[in-house]
Amino acid sequence: MFDAAPIKKVSVVIPVYNEQESLPELIRRTTTACESLGKAWEILLIDDGSSDSSAELMVKASQEADSHIISILLNRNYGQ
Repeated sequence: MFDAAPIKKVSVVIPVYNEQESLPELIRRTTTACESLGKAWEILLIDDGSSDSSAELMVKASQEADSHIISILLNRNYGQ
């Protein structure tokens, strides 16, 4: 058995593909949940080559003041 170290930071990884309609609510709900943790946190949004405006929404969210969002944009759809 080993001694588990306490969690210092939580990273939430979310794949995104053509989610422009649901993305703002997803970000809002995930941010609210993370803020309640009482720990350091980040949300990694990974756009898998969306053809809608998902990438633009992600970048905008990551550029807001005090944002905990990191946007990763893939240049094409790599699938699951």
